[in-house]
Amino acid sequence: MHYDAILTGYIHGHESLKATGEICIDVKRKNPNTLWVLDPVMGDEGQLYVSKSVIPVYREILKSGKVDVITPNQFELELLCDQEIYDKKSLHSAFRRVHKECNVKHIVVSSLNLTAEELGFQSDNENSIYCCISSVDLPYPVIFEVQKLNSYFTGVGDLFSALLLDRMFKTKGDIISSTNQVLSVMSKVLFVTRHFAYTNNVGKCVQGRMGDPTTMKECELRIVECREFYSDCDEYFSPIMI
Repeated sequence: MHYDAILTGYIHGHESLKATGEICIDVKRKNPNTLWVLDPVMGDEGQLYVSKSVIPVYREILKSGKVDVITPNQFELELLCDQEIYDKKSLHSAFRRVHKECNVKHIVVSSLNLTAEELGFQSDNENSIYCCISSVDLPYPVIFEVQKLNSYFTGVGDLFSALLLDRMFKTKGDIISSTNQVLSVMSKVLFVTRHFAYTNNVGKCVQGRMGDPTTMKECELRIVECREFYSDCDEYFSPIMI
């Protein structure tokens, strides 16, 4: 079968992940131009929510050299490269290690929980979260600064990687423009989701908390209600090289 693109995401156990990896690697061998975006869904905020046995399997899949883009959060990138990320220097080191050892062209870290100072630049906004791109096509990593909402939203990583696959396919691999467009769409989706959570609770501000089913349900992304945004190609954010 011929595929133009592949997206792989949450897989809990190592046997299922290994089988999925073998299938996707076979697809890439038959058609090297197939775009493969791999979201190594393993955990967030220091909490692992898959079996530990998937970590070495992800590393082996990446070492195949067939994956074009990975979209880990900071915690997942730390698991993949087996090192802590706490500042600009350690982030650069993690990127170099994954590019070299895993032969991945593009790394898009969906969320970095570091400060602007730790990342080596100045910002007037103290309430920010950062998305970072490292690519073999770029001389330095690129940062996007995004306003942080103090809530846990369910489904952010899934929508992020799905939209990135779509944009990468449409822009013929322009990783900076694609990521900018995705972040612009995501900001609208989060705004709408926050609005629904607020109005559903009679004006009370609901903050989603990881592991709390009630608040997580209220802050689950409003995918259907936001469907008009997905074809929007605006780019709201300014890339910063670090």
